[in-house]
Formats: sequence, structure tokens, C-alpha cells
Amino acid sequence: MQPSNAQQTTPAVSKLGFLGGSFDPVHTGHIELARAGIAQLGLRRVYFIPAGQAPLKGAVCAGAQHRLAMLKLALEGEKNMEILDWEIETGGVSYTIETARRLRARWPQARLFWLIGADQLEQLDKWKHIDKLAKLVEFACAAREGYADAPPPNLPADLKLHRLENIRLPQSSSRARHACALGADTEILLPCNVNRYIKEHKLYCE
Repeated sequence: MQPSNAQQTTPAVSKLGFLGGSFDPVHTGHIELARAGIAQLGLRRVYFIPAGQAPLKGAVCAGAQHRLAMLKLALEGEKNMEILDWEIETGGVSYTIETARRLRARWPQARLFWLIGADQLEQLDKWKHIDKLAKLVEFACAAREGYADAPPPNLPADLKLHRLENIRLPQSSSRARHACALGADTEILLPCNVNRYIKEHKLYCE
């Protein structure tokens, strides 16, 4: 017997998070951002999407396979976090709109959340086809030292922006690279196994 309408419950819509970037290298702030998304937004899983080449950043310093290897090490032991290497496989400049269309095709019923820091929020109006992207994903933003929390004034009206509370990202990949080049302590910047990998492969030495 089928339950009556009064007894039926609507299945919960799956919430998935996505964190894109060069990850050159992945640092502890990336992991904290993903954890915050899972805890505060109820994300079932967060997918890290390493870029072939991010359009609003300079050339990457470490090769794709090194960046991918470091991501795998960083996510060891982390629950509900995985890697999607679509953009690396495609190569070239990686635009979020193109990836978001593939994600929507793969998960047509899910709510898709793109996790960003305030540094990316500051440039969000410059993202390719941001008007179309706003219809595919929701954004979740964490504060970042040195950046304003206010979004650009000309974002699409229908763009959904969630705030991640009690998290402020002091780390950056450029800061980590600079510390590596100087031979400075990077323990608070990088996961231990990523730190070890960088030293073993002599990355970011110059």
C-alpha cells in the first residue's frame, strides 16, 4: 500500500560543494574552507577541482601532476572530500562556467555550492558569464584577511551568496610559495604530508 499524501515526505535535496583553484600548492586554508562548507551548509561532499590554468591568475608554478599529487595527500583522512580532475584533463584556461555546466548535467537535481574566499568574491563580477553561472550554482564565501567582505555592486540580482561564519583565511598559495622559496617554516601554512612532498621534489625553491 502506498502511504497517503499526509504521510509522504519529500526527499532531501542533495547539497554538493565545489572548490576550484590552482592549488599551487594546496594549503590548510583550502581544507578549512571545505570543512566549514560541510559543517555550516550541510554539504554531503566537497569536490576539489584543480584548474589547468585559472583565468584571473598568473601561470602556475608547479606542474599539473605535482598539484594533483599534493591535493591527494592533503585530502588523506578527510571525510566527504574528493578530487575532480576534469579541468586538468581538459588543459588550458579553466572557466568555472564550463565546469559548472558539466556539474549540473551530472547532478541535475542537486544544489551546487561554489566555495570561495573574499579575494575571489572581490573579482566575482569579472568571472566569465557570471549571469549564467549564477543560475547554475550558489556561492558560499569565507572572510579573507586583507579583503573586503562586501560583494561587487554589479553582481546579478539572482546570485545566491551564503556567508561562512567563524572562519577567516590567513593563508594563501602565494604566501606558501614565498615561504618555501625562503626556506621558512611552513607548518601552519601547509598540511604535513604536502610540506614533505614539496621538500622531496624541491618545488618552489626559486
